[in-house]
Amino acid sequence: TKSCLDAYFKTYGIDTSKGLPDYLEFMTITNSVVTNYGVVGFDIYCDFESTLETCLGELMYSPCMNPNAFTVMYGTNQADSINYATSFPVEAYTCAN
Repeated sequence: TKSCLDAYFKTYGIDTSKGLPDYLEFMTITNSVVTNYGVVGFDIYCDFESTLETCLGELMYSPCMNPNAFTVMYGTNQADSINYATSFPVEAYTCAN
């Protein structure tokens, strides 16, 4: 799970060896792809998400992808852990629709 997430974050230039940025900073980074590249940026965003979903497989929607997992893997605070854990299913839904 962590190796898939690490690879995903790396696509955005995030070095996970130092933990994760605050969630709002992460959102700024991901949104910049769409802002900088327009429609193509949305495709890039969804390609990143799809690669993560493929790597995680069934874990993507499992109880393992919960806030506590992000706290354990990355040392995020409670609010950021909740936001990170819930963002991946939302990204998947957004890209699928």
